[in-house]
Amino acid sequence: MRLLQVYLDSDKHRSHRLPLADLSPHLFRQATNSVKHSTENNDLLEFMGDRAVNLACVLLVDKEKVCPDQQIFVGRRLSCNDTLGRLAWWMHLDKHAALSSIDARAIRNWSPRRKRNPPPKVLADLFESFVGAYWLEHGWPALLSWLQPFFKPLVEIATEDFLLSHRNTCKVPLYVSNWWRQRQGDSISQNSYQQLVQFLDRQQRSLTSTGRVAVEAIPLSTKFIYSGDGELVNDCDRVEVAHHLISQWICSVYINSFPEIRRATSRAAHLASVRVFLFTQHLPEINARLDHYEFRHKRSCSCFHRIFFLAVVLLRLRGSRLQLDSTGAMGAPS
Repeated sequence: MRLLQVYLDSDKHRSHRLPLADLSPHLFRQATNSVKHSTENNDLLEFMGDRAVNLACVLLVDKEKVCPDQQIFVGRRLSCNDTLGRLAWWMHLDKHAALSSIDARAIRNWSPRRKRNPPPKVLADLFESFVGAYWLEHGWPALLSWLQPFFKPLVEIATEDFLLSHRNTCKVPLYVSNWWRQRQGDSISQNSYQQLVQFLDRQQRSLTSTGRVAVEAIPLSTKFIYSGDGELVNDCDRVEVAHHLISQWICSVYINSFPEIRRATSRAAHLASVRVFLFTQHLPEINARLDHYEFRHKRSCSCFHRIFFLAVVLLRLRGSRLQLDSTGAMGAPS
């Protein structure tokens, strides 16, 4: 039994549980509407909340990290569906939610006091959609301030889980970061990739200028070690943070650029996630493409430098506009 799971299921945790934050009535109703394909459901808010929770967790763990393995282990443990589902249960989010009959029955049949099996996924989805709504209404700094005092004890307990794990040596190991290969999802068409490359080509002068600022910010003393197949070996903890930061930026840019996506009754999260997948899946090819630009630096442009450079690219990227029919359902992107 994980210590984190025991803590979340205990009465002690109830006195420290996350209070419901203030949301406008309209946004609160949308955040708690889990009925798929219904008007103003929480599908997109859930996607936003997933990105926000992942980034918040890795940033909070980064402040108290023991070693890179611990940061990755604890960050992922805090943001997994099991943890978020238990948080939603203690917050009684399901009491305010519009649910399908299947989801409502699954929640009624589950309790941390009676069963040790994972909570229904819809509970984790409710937590993420609530976080997404808070981020949308109050902004990122306010969201992080709201989450920080509550997640801090969870970081400490999850770290105990890590230290007690029989697989852990509590050393800084040879850790190969291959996060873009671990991403699973729909395949990206060659046409989509070519459109991305064409965008980079058109913007290369501007991106070269602004990208240099990001690279210059990295200390000259920074060293990078690569494995035999060219992947980054050290600094995997920073790559973990950069990955979630890039994912959040893509989400933020896309939602702010095309607010009409919020009216979609389905597939909104899917379309946004394709943008994330396009970059993460083709990151090695995009890195190689950057070598053809006039971007030069007194140090080699390593993988980690390029991650920051790509972050600048992402902030300037604009995706396909949505086509919405009269009912608000999302059609194929143009």
